[in-house]
Amino acid sequence: MIIAIEGADGVGKTTVSKLVAEKLNFLFVEKPLHYLLDNDYNKYIKLRDYFNNQNDRNLSSWFYGLNYMLISNIFKNKNIVTDRYFLSMYSLSYSDYNGDIYDLLIKKLEKPIITVILKASSKTIYKRLIKRNPFDKDINKLRNIDFLYNKMYECVNKYNIPYIELDASYINEHETSDIIVNKYKNIINGE
Repeated sequence: MIIAIEGADGVGKTTVSKLVAEKLNFLFVEKPLHYLLDNDYNKYIKLRDYFNNQNDRNLSSWFYGLNYMLISNIFKNKNIVTDRYFLSMYSLSYSDYNGDIYDLLIKKLEKPIITVILKASSKTIYKRLIKRNPFDKDINKLRNIDFLYNKMYECVNKYNIPYIELDASYINEHETSDIIVNKYKNIINGE
C-alpha cells in the first residue's frame, strides 16, 4: 500500500512523509533507483542530473517512471510512504509530445491509497529552504511554483486521481502528518 506525498521543493514532503511512515509503522521510501546502485546516493544524483539536463523530456519521463516502477517491485506487498510519485513526475517532465508515456505509466504503477498535494505559501517555502540551506538551488524554483501545482491539478483531473490537498503554511509537520494519518484510518475503516 502506498501513501504518496506530493508538492514543491521545500514544502515539507520529506519531513511529513517520514512522520507519517513512523506513525503508521510504514517504510519511508524516496528515490528508489538508488537501491539498484548499491545504495550509493551520489550515483543516483549523477544519473538524475544527467536526465534532468536533457532537452528530450522523454528521457526524464522514462527515468522517473522507472523509479516509481521500482517502488511497485522492490516494495511489493509492503506499506510505504513515498516522497514524490506520479504527480511530481508529471508536473516536472510532462510535455505535449510525451503524453503517451504517462498514459502507459498510469496503467502500470501501483495506485496510492492516498495522494496528498502538500502546499504552502511561497514565503513559508522560502523560509524552509533558507533554513535547510541558505544557498539551496531550489530557491530558484519558487518562481515556477504556480506552474508546478497547475500541472499537478491537470494530472489529477486527466487521470482521475483521488487526492487531498493540505496547506502547511500555518500548521506544523506534526499537525500535517496527523491529518494524513487520520485520513488514512478513515479510508481503511470505510469512512
